[in-house]
Amino acid sequence: MSEWTKWTERRTPNERIPVRLRCKPKHKTVEGVSLVEWTTKQSLHGMGHDDMIFVPDGVSNWDGYNRTVPVDLEWRLLCEGEDQKKENTVWHGLSDKLAPCPFCGCLPHVSANETRGGRGVILSYSPNRYDTFEIRCCLPRISGMNVAALIAKWNARPDAESAIAEAVAAERERCVDIVANAAPGNDCALPKRDERLLTGLAKDIVEAIRSAAK
Repeated sequence: MSEWTKWTERRTPNERIPVRLRCKPKHKTVEGVSLVEWTTKQSLHGMGHDDMIFVPDGVSNWDGYNRTVPVDLEWRLLCEGEDQKKENTVWHGLSDKLAPCPFCGCLPHVSANETRGGRGVILSYSPNRYDTFEIRCCLPRISGMNVAALIAKWNARPDAESAIAEAVAAERERCVDIVANAAPGNDCALPKRDERLLTGLAKDIVEAIRSAAK
């Protein structure tokens, strides 16, 4: 793997190539995330009276006189075959503390944006500026700015037997309603629309309800 280099010691190559970057989050509200690591492309940027050079997209700032980057910015070249997509951002202190999804076993996807304290989403291309996170996989997605709370909420696992019992009870109640609303005098025949809504488990429950009613 290519070694990390501090921007203050040597800049990225003056070429239109993707590079891997890492630095600390800009906003102090992002407690728990020690480092942000992401991949971005390089584009030509103006340097005042100097010639234009290739600089990583989104991470630099031009104040009218100078182009600056975060003082702790580090970079490395991508290895052969390494994913160049922007979605492979790693939030050290968040991504590495999330448990696998209990349904598929995969690690959840973490996305983020900049809201500056919830005052609306701001268009930003640099992950080190993001302050609001969203975690999603097979479970309902969760989001927020408190990293510790997000980790605790995602990693919480309900009792498996209780969860299954609750799901079956809810499905049974739905089946009872469907059977109760079936056409009268037609031996609890279900409308075709309701038949299509039933899962295999639900059909078994319906048959059990019909048998008990006879």
